[in-house]
Amino acid sequence: MVRNITFSLQDLFPQMDLVIALRIILTIAFSIILYKILSSIISKTSKRIKIQPELIREIINFLRIVIGGLTFISILGSLGIDITGLIAGVGIGALAVGFAAQALISNLISGLFLIFERTFTIGDVIRVDDTVGKIVHIGFRATQIESVEGNIVVIPNSSLASSQIVNMTSKRNEMMMVLEETVDIYSNVERTKQLLLEAAIETKGTIVDEEHVPSIIIERRPSQWQLVLKLLVTVEASRWYMIKSDITEAIKKKFDSEVILPPAPAAGRDQLNAIKQALQNSQVKT
Repeated sequence: MVRNITFSLQDLFPQMDLVIALRIILTIAFSIILYKILSSIISKTSKRIKIQPELIREIINFLRIVIGGLTFISILGSLGIDITGLIAGVGIGALAVGFAAQALISNLISGLFLIFERTFTIGDVIRVDDTVGKIVHIGFRATQIESVEGNIVVIPNSSLASSQIVNMTSKRNEMMMVLEETVDIYSNVERTKQLLLEAAIETKGTIVDEEHVPSIIIERRPSQWQLVLKLLVTVEASRWYMIKSDITEAIKKKFDSEVILPPAPAAGRDQLNAIKQALQNSQVKT
């Protein structure tokens, strides 16, 4: 003969009463609501400060683990289970892991500061010590920079946080670039300036408008027979190294066509003048 077997919460958990059950239900509900509110705040903040989606998923997953663990411990306490030993064990384990992974934790904390302080974003061109390149990935542990040569440079976030960072793009796809040209001190200054400006303006990728106007700074070095002209021009940050190469090539062509020569020492002034005159005569004939 088969007996009817029925179970109730009282049978399964003799020590549980309605107050404890209600406390557990409220704890779970509070944890779910807290998780949803915090994850929503993180998602909205990430869109406003433009944090990459995969990084946000990592943050939300970490938040889920923390809230889930705290909820589980709270439920055990509500059931009357002594969790002192558990908390002590978790604390000792966390301390041991902390000592073993100091560098990792330092990188994680530094990564959070870099992300939420918006020191740079994906696509910015930065200079860190001797490294110049475009930000292609920002992670919790490290940041990846694409160098001029096309190499991916991985820099730990703790190193970035303690280094002097120069953001060359001002959060936009543009950056100020300085090209320096040295010519003979007796060169036609106005014509040389005009050629530099023409080379910059005519090159694709240069940004020229009311806000971005190319300019030139001149420095005379009489003792070295030099005239140094620094061209300041705004270019697209994503292609800055190629644009720099194109402007340099355009300057070379224009200087050659106008016989703008490099500086010469005092002993070679006569030879320089003779070369310049010969080049000018050949251009007149052609």
